[in-house]
Amino acid sequence: MNGFHDFHRATAVHKSVPFYLVSLWNTAIMTIQTLMQHYYGEDFGEHCIQSFFSPIVYISAFSALETGILAVIHGFYIARVVRFNRARPLPDAMRGSFESGSSVGLTQRNADVAELLEKQADLISFLQDHNLRLNQRLMQMNSEVRTITLPPS
Repeated sequence: MNGFHDFHRATAVHKSVPFYLVSLWNTAIMTIQTLMQHYYGEDFGEHCIQSFFSPIVYISAFSALETGILAVIHGFYIARVVRFNRARPLPDAMRGSFESGSSVGLTQRNADVAELLEKQADLISFLQDHNLRLNQRLMQMNSEVRTITLPPS
């Protein structure tokens, strides 16, 4: 797979870090809001108007900091993807479609498309027959279980 699977596993952390960061910031904002509400009580509205540390100010500050951190995290991820894409060849499926033009399925070099289609048709026929036999066996087993579990009349 030309290292794509390993690269995906190596960058899996980049998917979860933004989620955890946003959750952490939301928790911090709610905690600060709860503490302010509890500490100031009924005059919370008056204190917010007079104070520099109003909800609008700290939510804006938290959002700006969060956006900056997320931009750095996503920037590192984009840089890793660009470096990987420059260093690695195209995936096998894309290379095959460029080389063979309009062939169907994955073929070997210089292989006949008609032969590939014949093999696929044989495989489909075999799998359909096998599926039919398995369904018949399942129905037989199901009828045997019913006759065993039904109480005699």
